[in-house]
Amino acid sequence: MSITTFPDLPLSKSYQPQQLNSRHHEILRRAALGQKQREIAEDMGLSRVTITAVVNSELGRVKIQEITDAADTEATDVIGFCREKSQEAVKLLAKMVDGQVNEPPPIEGMSMVSSSLRFKAATEVLGIAGFGKVARTEGKMVHGYLGEVGLKIISERARDMGLLESEGEIIDVKAESSEVSDPGA
Repeated sequence: MSITTFPDLPLSKSYQPQQLNSRHHEILRRAALGQKQREIAEDMGLSRVTITAVVNSELGRVKIQEITDAADTEATDVIGFCREKSQEAVKLLAKMVDGQVNEPPPIEGMSMVSSSLRFKAATEVLGIAGFGKVARTEGKMVHGYLGEVGLKIISERARDMGLLESEGEIIDVKAESSEVSDPGA
């Protein structure tokens, strides 16, 4: 009895493709973009075993690194370009603030670019360059003074609610004398 082997089919779980075909490239591109292996398998009609073998193969790991490096380089190029253009963007925004920019004159063969579109483009360039608008953070704080009675009421409520297991868990604050009347008195 003889055993027939098929050279293009994996005979072990450690399948290593010797070269990457177009389907392998698509698998690796999707993996580099962060798509889950299960999703890649479903989308491409392949088994998860195939996806895992390609992604984890030596060639696959090298290709994913190449794809990631290329994406990083392109992102750096875009950021560099935006940093170069950021000075022009600031000048344009300054002119707009000063009222010196009106709707641009039409250019032959091109559609007019409105001031609002130029404003949006300038702010996007500044944002990508790292000079985005400052996020507004707002917080509210309440200050108050409590006398001994008020502190005792709060401690008792905390103990009743099960928030305190012992007296040592609460910070002892001594009441200071003040002209404000004690709300718990």
